[in-house]
Amino acid sequence: MFPFILLVSIAALVMGMLNAKNVFGVPAMASSFFNIGSIIGGLALGYWIDPHFGLRALIGLAFATVIGGALQLAVQLPSLARLGYRFRPDLRWRDAGVKAVLLLMGPSVIAASTTQFNVLINSIFASGLEDGAIFWLAAAFRLMQLPLGIFGVALGTVTLPLLSRLVVAGRMDAFRSELARAMRWAMLLTLPATAGLMMLAEPIISVVYQHGKFTAFEAAQAAGALRFYAIGLAGYAALKVLVNAFYALDRRKTPMLVSFVAVVLNICSTGFSQFVWGGAIGVLPSRRAASRHSISCCCIC
Repeated sequence: MFPFILLVSIAALVMGMLNAKNVFGVPAMASSFFNIGSIIGGLALGYWIDPHFGLRALIGLAFATVIGGALQLAVQLPSLARLGYRFRPDLRWRDAGVKAVLLLMGPSVIAASTTQFNVLINSIFASGLEDGAIFWLAAAFRLMQLPLGIFGVALGTVTLPLLSRLVVAGRMDAFRSELARAMRWAMLLTLPATAGLMMLAEPIISVVYQHGKFTAFEAAQAAGALRFYAIGLAGYAALKVLVNAFYALDRRKTPMLVSFVAVVLNICSTGFSQFVWGGAIGVLPSRRAASRHSISCCCIC
């Protein structure tokens, strides 16, 4: 599966290039081709390797992940070619543009990794609890990512090029207006999703996961985690927009510094929450608090 990292990284780079040229449809659909390639390819290769879908079939699923990453990249290349892009090898690492990109990447990578680092922290805390706690959190987190990806990531993707152009043009009043509108849209779209996930957490978990060894007890535990995750959904979506506003202003260090504070807050509040509530549910309030604190700090900065 290692080549998948290279393929999806190039696909993300192409996506950014297309977004900068106001092409959003094809990049948005690219991830669907990854899902199609990985699912269909996984079933086909898994059946070819092991018709009974035993452990050896996992090899086919691994190969299918690479196929999905290749499709995600390939589907965007025609749009890039229509914009006039032509690939040519260039190994001049000392180019000023390459240095500028590397300098910009550092704080951005650190800030973007905060969510995954917090997930790792929560998994470490959950590993000391009852069996299945890590999977309950992972299952709930995956379902929370669905509305976040549909609404929050989409708003952030569309907002960044627009805000960047307004900053370059010096239209700060329009910048503030568009940022406020994007934040309102983030809240408007995710608050109903929050209510839906909280009210329907158990039926959703049961339909998606309650099969085989995943019993009603596991579904109830994962549903409790999903309810807590849903509370922070609006905060996560707003951050997708707000962080891009700082990048447009070339204040890339602010989200990075805030991310450090969010990680520390997550560690402290996770320990406190587990002491007060106990169990896997005790891990969740910390994520919600870290999300709210990140928004507050970014707004203050």
